[in-house]
Amino acid sequence: MHDLKTQLETLTPEKQIEILLRRLGRSEQARLDAESLLERRARELDRINSELRTREEILLERLELGNRQLLAAQRTARIATMHRSRGGQYQFSPEFAVILGRDARETVGPEMLADAVHPLDRKRVARQTIEFLAEVSSTLDHTYEHRIIRKSDREVRWLRWTLRREIDSANKWQSVFGTVQDITEQRRTERRVAALGLMAERRVRNLTKLTGELEEAQLSQQKTSEFLRAIMDAVPQGIAVFDPDLKLVTWNSPLAEIIEFDAASLKIGLPFEAPPVLGADQPSNAVSVHEIERDDNGKIVDKTFERNLKDGRIIQVNVVGPDDGTMIRIYSDVTRYKQVELELRTKGTQLSERVQQLVTLSGELRRSRIEAETANRYKSRFLAMMSHDIRTPMNGILGMLETLADSKLDTKQARQLELAKESGKQLNVLLNDIIEIVRAEAGKLDLQPVPLTLSRTIEGITEFWGVANTNPAISLHCELGGNLPVVAMLDPVRFRQLIDNLLSNALKYTGKGRVRLRAFAVDSNLRIEVVDEGPGISEEQQKGLFMDFNRLQNMETTGGQSAGLGLAICRRLVEAMDGRIGVSSKVGKGSTFWFEIPLAEEGNGGADTLQLEGPAPIPISLGGSHVLVAEDVETNREVIKAILEQIGCTYDLASNGIEAIELLQDQDFQLVLMDVNMPEMDGIEATRAIRSSQADYQGIPIIGVTAHVMREEQDKLLAAGMDALVPKPIDREMLYAAMRDLLGPATTLSPSVSSEAGDHGSILDMEAVSMLLEAIPEARREAILCASMQDISQLSEQLVAAKKAGDADATRRAKHSLIGVAGNIGASRLAAALSGQNDVDAGTLQSLAAETLSEIRRAFDLEQEQAAAQ
Repeated sequence: MHDLKTQLETLTPEKQIEILLRRLGRSEQARLDAESLLERRARELDRINSELRTREEILLERLELGNRQLLAAQRTARIATMHRSRGGQYQFSPEFAVILGRDARETVGPEMLADAVHPLDRKRVARQTIEFLAEVSSTLDHTYEHRIIRKSDREVRWLRWTLRREIDSANKWQSVFGTVQDITEQRRTERRVAALGLMAERRVRNLTKLTGELEEAQLSQQKTSEFLRAIMDAVPQGIAVFDPDLKLVTWNSPLAEIIEFDAASLKIGLPFEAPPVLGADQPSNAVSVHEIERDDNGKIVDKTFERNLKDGRIIQVNVVGPDDGTMIRIYSDVTRYKQVELELRTKGTQLSERVQQLVTLSGELRRSRIEAETANRYKSRFLAMMSHDIRTPMNGILGMLETLADSKLDTKQARQLELAKESGKQLNVLLNDIIEIVRAEAGKLDLQPVPLTLSRTIEGITEFWGVANTNPAISLHCELGGNLPVVAMLDPVRFRQLIDNLLSNALKYTGKGRVRLRAFAVDSNLRIEVVDEGPGISEEQQKGLFMDFNRLQNMETTGGQSAGLGLAICRRLVEAMDGRIGVSSKVGKGSTFWFEIPLAEEGNGGADTLQLEGPAPIPISLGGSHVLVAEDVETNREVIKAILEQIGCTYDLASNGIEAIELLQDQDFQLVLMDVNMPEMDGIEATRAIRSSQADYQGIPIIGVTAHVMREEQDKLLAAGMDALVPKPIDREMLYAAMRDLLGPATTLSPSVSSEAGDHGSILDMEAVSMLLEAIPEARREAILCASMQDISQLSEQLVAAKKAGDADATRRAKHSLIGVAGNIGASRLAAALSGQNDVDAGTLQSLAAETLSEIRRAFDLEQEQAAAQ
C-alpha cells in the first residue's frame, strides 16, 4: 500500500485520478456483486426455510397419525404402555384408562390403579412391585398377572404386566417402562383349550374301553356261534338255511347223510337249485325251485311234504319262511314212523272187527272203568310230580337268564333274552296252576281258617296291587261296606289267592279306567266283587269261563296269554269254602267278577279307653330266652318289649345294625328281631354281616320286622339270611308264631281280640289300638301311647325337613318309620296317606299328624302337657 501511494505520487494528477476512478469502479462493481450474491443467498435461505416448515408440518402429521395408529393398535390388542421416572409420576397411554373401565381422557394415577386391583390380589401385587424395583435385573423383563374390577361394569378382568427398569451407575433404578395387557379372553381361551384337551383324553379313554368291550362282544358272539353250531349238529334232522336270494348260508352235519350227497360239495352261497343241495341226480328226491311259494309280501309260505329216496327211505321236508324273506328247510327221516303208522292202520282194521266182541264184555268194561279211575289218580300224581320236578330246572333256567341279563349284550341279544325270560316266567306260572289243579282234583285243597281282620286284609291286598300296577292309566280303588264284619274265620292264603287272581285279571285286561275291589256282607255271606272297565266278555265266552284251560282268545291284553287255569282254580277254591263264584259282563261295558263265601264271625268287643283288661296268659315255652331287638323307632321298640316281657323273654336294644353286631359280640342271644330300615347300617346289611362272619353267632335265628309288602322285597330279605319275616304293623300272633317256630314248641295260642268297628276313613282305628294295648301290661299302656305320639311328631317333622332338603334317603327312612308307627297305633288315615302312590305335600302331612295327635289325646283322655312330657 505504501508502494502504491509512492507510485501515485510520482504520477500526474490526471493519471492518479484515472487510476483512482478505475479502482473506485472496481470497488463499486464488487459491492454490486456482493449485494447480488447476498440477495441470491437471502432468496435461497427463504426457500430453504419454507421447505423446512413444510417438512415440519408433514412430520407432525405423520407423528399424529402414528400416535393414532399406535393407540388404535393398543385398543385392538387391549394393551397399554407405561413409563415412570424415579421421583416422577406414572405415565400411561390412554388405552389403560379404557382397560380399567374409565374414560380414555382420564389420567390414571396410582390411587386409581390401586382401587381397581381385586381385593384378593392387592397384597401380592404390592409385594411383587417392591421386589421388582429392588431386586429384578435391569436386563430382564418382569411379568406378573392379577385381577381388577372394572369401574364401568364391575366385571372382573385379568391384566398382565411386562416391565423393565433402567438403573444408574449406583445400581439404583432411574426409570421403569413396559406394557400392560387385558388377557381375560386369552385366559378363557386357554381354559377352553385345556378343557377340550381333557375331553379329548376322556374320549380316547372311552374309545379304548369301547374297543375292549367290542373285542369281548366279538369273542362272546364267536362262542355263541360255536355253541349254536354244536346244537345244530346234535339234532337228528338235517337243517339248511338260505338267505332271501335262496343262497345257502349255513347247515348242519346230518344234512348230507339224510338226503345222500357229498358233504364236500356244500359251500356258503350255493344256490338252492344246485344239484348237490337238492339231489337233482336223484329224481325221487329232487325238489324244483318252482315248488317254493311266496305270499304278497315276498315271505316264503310254510309247507310240509315228503320225498321217497331210491334206497327206500321216506324223507319229510318242512319248509319254514321267516318274515325276513329267508328260508329254513328241515329234513327228517320218517321211514320208521311211516312203518309204524301202516302197522297201526292195519291193527285198526283188526280192532274194528272186534267191536262186537267188546260190546258183550260189559263186565270187563266196569273193571276197565275202575282201572281208568285208578289211572286218572296216577295221572294226577304224575302231573304233580312232574310239575314239581320241572320247577327245579325251570328255576335254574330263570336264574341263569337273570345272570345272563347282567352281562354285556347288544340290543338284539337283550331283546331275545327278555323274550326268553318272559317265556320262562309264563311257563313257571303254568306249572303253579297245574299244581293247584292237581291238588284240587286230589282233594288236597286244605283250608286253615284263622281269625282274620277283614278291612285290614282287603286294604292290604289293594295296596299291594296298587304298587304292583305298572299301568298309570288304571286307578285301583277299595270300597268296604258298612255291614262288613270286623273279624272272620278265613284261610288267609287261599282268601288272598282268590282276590289276587281276580285283581290280576282285571288289571291285565283293562287298558285304562278304574278297577274297584268291593267287599260287603250279604246275609251270612261275604261277597267280594272286582269291577273293571275293560272290553267286557260275551255271553258265549262266559259259559266256559271257569272251566279248565279256558282262554279268552279275542281279548287284547298287556301280556302273554295264560293257560286258562286261574279262574278254574278260583272256582275250586270257592267250592272248597262252600261258596259260589260268577261273572257279570257286557261287551264294551266292563266286567264284574264276584264270589260269595259263608262267614264265621269272631266276637267283637269295644275298647276306646286305657282301662282295658290285660290279655289272658299265653302259654308259650319261650321264657328265659335272651332276644336282641334292632329297632330305631321308639314306638315299635316299646311294642316288642311288651310282647317279650309278657312271654318271659329278656332283651337288649340296638338302634342300628352296627350296635346290633357289637351287642352280639359281647353277649349271648337266642334270637334277633331285626328291623329293615335303620340309619348307619340297615337290617339287610347287618344280616349279611352276621351270616358272613366266622363268629359263634353266625347261625343265630333272625326274624325280619318290616313294612315291605312286595314279594320281591321279602325275597330279598330272606336271601340276605333272615329266617322269617313279621310285617308291620306288628301282629302279635305272627310274632309269637315266628318265635315259636325258631325257638321251640309251644301250646296253642289263644289271644283274644277286642276291637271297635270304625269307619274306613277315620283318623284313629280303635281296633288296631286295642290289639296293641292288649299285648301290653296295663301299667305301661299310657307310656306307649305317649311314646307313639312323640314318635309321630318327631318323624313327621323329620319327613318334612328331608323333603325340603331334597334328601331322598332320609325321606325314605323317615317315611318308612312313620308308616310303621302310624300303623301300630292305629292312625289309619295318616298311614294310608303315606302308603299311597301319590306323594303327600308338607302341609297335608303336618295337618294329618296334628289331627292324629289330637284324636289320640281325645280318645284316651290324655293331657297335652303329659303327652309332651313323655
